[in-house]
Amino acid sequence: QPGLFRAWQEWHEDSAWGLAWSGLAHNLVDVLPPRADRSSAQRLLDEYEARGAACFEELDGRFVAAILDKRRRRLAVAANVQGQSPCFQTEGKYGAAVGTRIAPLLDLVGRPVVPRPSAMMQVITMDWVLNRETVFDGVFQVEAGAVVLLDEHQIAAQPHASIEAALARAEALRRDDYLAQASDAVTTAVRQQFRHAAAPLVDLTGGMDSRAIAASIAFAGF
Repeated sequence: QPGLFRAWQEWHEDSAWGLAWSGLAHNLVDVLPPRADRSSAQRLLDEYEARGAACFEELDGRFVAAILDKRRRRLAVAANVQGQSPCFQTEGKYGAAVGTRIAPLLDLVGRPVVPRPSAMMQVITMDWVLNRETVFDGVFQVEAGAVVLLDEHQIAAQPHASIEAALARAEALRRDDYLAQASDAVTTAVRQQFRHAAAPLVDLTGGMDSRAIAASIAFAGF
């Protein structure tokens, strides 16, 4: 449905399948090695046909992928592992839907726009809404690492193995490992971001984030 998702970066459709992809998976080439005769979308469809929702378990990044199985009349929408590209699900009198834009989502399923005052207060005080809820009644965020299945107007969410794998990797790391990885990642990002700047400027808000960035800029040699 046009408008439900922000701009798709890749789209593939044939008589049996449809796939739309938005975002970035950092390890896509490693998980799905390039083939001259198949696009990355077609290779992901091959994996989905063979493994189902498990095909998303090794992908890491910030993305939303939607796969339409026309033969089974099923839509699978996978939310990114990092959870930084919000995807929403809702139900109404016309059925269930998933998308990254709330307004057309509510319109499609015929659900009225009803703000939740308690959630709006959370946004005002914390700039965040607790749990999976949003500021609109009946609209929920798709949890990071989940695959939402829509089948004959039924909607269900199930986790895929990415979260379990990420937790397993996390448990194997010590606190010092986390700090070292975080420091290296920030320094690398700073060097890339400011590579054309002779004298970078950073707004200091007094919080830890801006001070950490400023320290990283100095550590990177600027």
